[in-house]
Amino acid sequence: MADLATGGSLEAKGEFKPGGSGSSNEEPKEEPKVEPKEEPKAEPKEEPKEEEEEEATKGNNTIIIGVLVAVILLLVILLMKKKK
Repeated sequence: MADLATGGSLEAKGEFKPGGSGSSNEEPKEEPKVEPKEEPKAEPKEEPKEEEEEEATKGNNTIIIGVLVAVILLLVILLMKKKK
């Protein structure tokens, strides 16, 4: 418990014996102690730059379409005045 309080790790050991309830008279074999691996530290997630680029592209496309519509309307107005 003291190890856990100081930031240590909790380790449990078990043994599996196939073919019975484990009540044989054999002494259990000692298994080598395995040190727990450190878990990789979670790095803060960075927002993908692709989303920002998509939003910028959408904004640019909207401006381009607006300019084209304005130019087409201007040409239509000029052509209608010339026909009169």
